[in-house]
Amino acid sequence: MRNDLERLMEQRGLDGMAVLGSSLRSAALRYLVNGADLGDSWFLAGRGRKRHLVHNPMERDSAAGAGVEMSTPADNDFPALADRSDSIQHAWGRMLGERLKKMGISGSLALYGVADVGLALEVRRTLEDEYGHKVVGDMRLPLTDELRYTKDMHEIEILKGLSKITCEVMGRLRDHLASLKPSGGKLAGPDGSAARIGDLRRIVRMGFAEHGLIQPHGSIIAQGRDAGVPHNHGNDAEEIRPGAPIVVDIFPQDTASGYYYDMTRTFCVGPAPQDLRELFVTVHDAHLAALDTFTLGSLARDYQHAVCDFFESRGHATLRKDDRAEEGYVHSLGHGLGLDLHERPRFSASPMNTDALLPGTVFTVEPGLYYPSRGLGVRLEDVVVAHGDGTFENLTDFPLTLEV
Repeated sequence: MRNDLERLMEQRGLDGMAVLGSSLRSAALRYLVNGADLGDSWFLAGRGRKRHLVHNPMERDSAAGAGVEMSTPADNDFPALADRSDSIQHAWGRMLGERLKKMGISGSLALYGVADVGLALEVRRTLEDEYGHKVVGDMRLPLTDELRYTKDMHEIEILKGLSKITCEVMGRLRDHLASLKPSGGKLAGPDGSAARIGDLRRIVRMGFAEHGLIQPHGSIIAQGRDAGVPHNHGNDAEEIRPGAPIVVDIFPQDTASGYYYDMTRTFCVGPAPQDLRELFVTVHDAHLAALDTFTLGSLARDYQHAVCDFFESRGHATLRKDDRAEEGYVHSLGHGLGLDLHERPRFSASPMNTDALLPGTVFTVEPGLYYPSRGLGVRLEDVVVAHGDGTFENLTDFPLTLEV
């Protein structure tokens, strides 16, 4: 959390840190400036120093919401530095170096955020060659990721609100599927026209828009063979078929707070064929088994191994047995959720993954089985928060049912 910044810098031997980018592109920056809506900016912090934000002067009202000391490029003599530098990127590096000097920050420095590669490289060179900083790598668990690793109650309340909206929109989609009528071997909507995947996507888009939510990454509404490829977004022109699986994975973002939600259900209009029903029951059982076993302090990777054990015992391939598998269980059990759609903790089975389930961690639980060669795919996804008392709360209040 934000108040851990000083402790984490000391723990990592950092004298200072800089986060570059815009709050739209960089979740790390958005987190550190309290959600302020900013274009390209520079957030600076040092041990025992006040935090500082260099921002565009036109965004001064938004920048004020960051609650830290502020300045503009002009306040930091950027125009003069640009006249005396080899490039704009060089000038930005010098401006950053001069501001750090004014703040009394020297020594080891970590860079974070989202920036053009050329800019980041030039800033690093300038800070090292001209200002004597040691710019260090911080890759396994970047400090900014560790800050956001656990959520406070305010963040959890935001996610609970997003859960209600997302479940409501999923309900609209399910109700639309239930309203479809057989017509000449196909399914038709209220106006008699053929029902299509694109109809479902419009329902989702309009439902989220009513609540001020957007979909920066789109949505996954995929049927049949497409449902068998986890990140196939689906074909809007495809007619909805009775008896076929429809994977609906929706992951909206709140425009006000920047937080994401994420949930998945798999539907089938009318009676499901036996092979789809069996696949769904297996995924459903894996999902409930995972929800029943979480404990505080445990390693996330252990749950990936557990779900692989579960699926393998029922004859399904997993990535653990074949890292090139395209059928069976072909992804991890879940991922953290917050200002990024995918963040810590991660559930990779790699021995290098030391992410643990700590109080305040928020993560998805989404086992799935995929057989595109058979026109089958099933995934079920809920969002869970770990509480300090050792309980795990499922934020997704929506039925786990297949047939509509």
